[in-house]
Amino acid sequence: MQLPPPLSLRYWFAISPTPFMFWVDIALWVVFGLLFVSGVAAFFVKAKSKQDKLVKRAIGRLGNLLITMSLVGLSLQFFSYERINILSMRVLYLVWLVGTAFWAWTIYRYWTVEIPKIMQKRQADESINKWLPKKK
Repeated sequence: MQLPPPLSLRYWFAISPTPFMFWVDIALWVVFGLLFVSGVAAFFVKAKSKQDKLVKRAIGRLGNLLITMSLVGLSLQFFSYERINILSMRVLYLVWLVGTAFWAWTIYRYWTVEIPKIMQKRQADESINKWLPKKK
């Protein structure tokens, strides 16, 4: 019994893989390009936003993720297009996907755990500081 190509190790670890189908190539170029444009847009939003410093930092982190991973993805796609043996291995796309997912998870954790914790600490400090004497 032969496994379908995406389930076989030879598909992922072939040193000289067969090229993707044309529509897959175009879809990957478009996805990586849209990631890059989204990253640039995130930096513009960060620069023009009147949000709190912590929210701006989270938007900046998201922009860094999008631009960095889009450039890495575009490089992988270029290596695949040029059929550079080792650098066009399909397992590198899985490594890229795992790295992107981990980085996105850290940003999500920062947004949902760290920012509320810091905001709560700020409010507690402000409630204490309102009773302390101030300089004249």
